[in-house]
Amino acid sequence: MNGTLYKLQYLRKKTGLSQEAMAKQLNLTVHGYRKLEQGSRRITLEMAIKIKVIVGVDHVEDLLDAV
Repeated sequence: MNGTLYKLQYLRKKTGLSQEAMAKQLNLTVHGYRKLEQGSRRITLEMAIKIKVIVGVDHVEDLLDAV
């Protein structure tokens, strides 16, 4: 798993959210969200902005930095 995907999972867990809860907030199915964490689905800019707000990072770029 590359750094970006690991960071997505790390931030989700740090905020105490399950994959199900994260998927719901992103208007995705759980399967669709799991694909994001596994890297088989690309994170769009729009989705990155939503994730940024949910997990409480200041900038979208913070999602892209390695942990």
